Amino acid sequence: MKRIINSFSGMLSILKSPFLKRNVLWALVRKDLKDKYASSFLGILWAVIKPLVVVLIYDIFFTIVYQSRIPEGYGNTPYIIFLLLGFTPYQIFTEVIGRSSSLLQSNISMITKMVFPYELFSVASFATAFIGAVVNFCMVIIFMAAYGIAPELMNLVYLPVFIIPLILFTIGLSWIVSCIGVIIKDTDQVVAIILTLLLFLTPVFYSHQMVEMVQPSYPWLAFIFRANPLYPIIEGLRVVFIGKEMVLSMNILFYMFGISILTFLVGGMIFNTFKCEIADYL
Repeated sequence: MKRIINSFSGMLSILKSPFLKRNVLWALVRKDLKDKYASSFLGILWAVIKPLVVVLIYDIFFTIVYQSRIPEGYGNTPYIIFLLLGFTPYQIFTEVIGRSSSLLQSNISMITKMVFPYELFSVASFATAFIGAVVNFCMVIIFMAAYGIAPELMNLVYLPVFIIPLILFTIGLSWIVSCIGVIIKDTDQVVAIILTLLLFLTPVFYSHQMVEMVQPSYPWLAFIFRANPLYPIIEGLRVVFIGKEMVLSMNILFYMFGISILTFLVGGMIFNTFKCEIADYL
């Protein structure tokens, strides 16, 4: 019983550390931003240039080669805005999880020489990715203004409903992957393959309507699409900015929150259990 209580107490301390150690967290975010942008000539402009170039390539490929069209419910929104709203949250997730497998190893000097809340590395990684994503969302708003598109005011109320699960799910999974990455050295290779596959199982290029279309012929594939926690998050963010009404059912929203909270809590528990042994593996 005492062990269970100590484990629960340790997990709570991990969950509270971003608030209690916010000065340390902000220092880590500044360090991440400096390492990522300060040494380059264009600096934080790369946060705009890289995703914009990728999305433009996808836009040209899908609109010209595959002649993709915006599904019903999004009006006359240009495909590039549709893509940006799918690509931006996916980019946050892949950037954080892609770094997670080597996150602790890359900060070995801090771990071995300082008494430090190691769990903040994943939180800082998410904050850095999110800052870049905010730049992307500003770009989306500029595009929408240029095309004369305005979001439905009532839909903006749903914005935290999809941002919060993205935060919880990504950080929780990052804690799990970072622990595995310390023990299994090939984790980064496996993660890279999974993230590549996940791109096609996540509605970056398509919407929930296409998932409904494959349901009659391939119900198992539709199930895999829907089981992806990023599926309702990305579709929800699209609804917030360019949708006319909420198209996701309450069951999907409950699943989104449930899996995100569960991943966050399990990730915190795993990281807390492994925390004291990290330095021995590095």
